[in-house]
Amino acid sequence: KSKKKNRTKVLSNRKKVRISAFGEIYLATNTLDNSTVAIKIESVLSKRSQLVNESRFIIDLIKTKKFDE
Repeated sequence: KSKKKNRTKVLSNRKKVRISAFGEIYLATNTLDNSTVAIKIESVLSKRSQLVNESRFIIDLIKTKKFDE
């Protein structure tokens, strides 16, 4: 089996919940542990990527323990 095929089976029940100027937000179920996850797909037309800044912000929140993992 290809890696791409295996990755597609990790998420199920994907549902679009929001569209913004920077991309789309989806909720999905992680089939490995049945947890709910949020996925942000950023538009390729964006002049600046927001995903890098957002991921750094979340990492900082986790490090300061102000964010419930």
